[in-house]
Amino acid sequence: MKKAQLSQIKEFQRYRNTALAGISRDPKKFGYQLAQLLTEQGYSLRPIHPEADEILGLKCYKSVADLPADTDSMVIATPKEASAQYLKDSITAGIRQIWIQQFSETPDCIDVAEKSEANVVLGRCLFMYTNPHGVHKFHERIAKLFRVKAR
Repeated sequence: MKKAQLSQIKEFQRYRNTALAGISRDPKKFGYQLAQLLTEQGYSLRPIHPEADEILGLKCYKSVADLPADTDSMVIATPKEASAQYLKDSITAGIRQIWIQQFSETPDCIDVAEKSEANVVLGRCLFMYTNPHGVHKFHERIAKLFRVKAR
């Protein structure tokens, strides 16, 4: 798998009406923390959760098909077994800016991404590109030390 280039990441960041597949109701879980971060960063977040009506004060949508028409980007931070379907549904819905959170990608995701005209960010952690703090700030510094461009 080829990791996303910085130009792909910058392109993704231009879009702010962002859906999030993989949000959690548990504040200790990655999906919850990611939703907090994106909201703090000024994204108009549209979480997808098949059971919850609201998380973090944000209205939840049951599926990609239920998202508002102006949704222009998608973050997929789901378990691997759900990622490819969210990717396919996003592309079908016309979403062309898609970030598959590092370790959520599968060979099927990679295949779909390579065949799509969408900008699909693969192999990167979104926390590293959104003004990281805490452990993610440490990871950013390590990446810079080893000349891996994190921003």
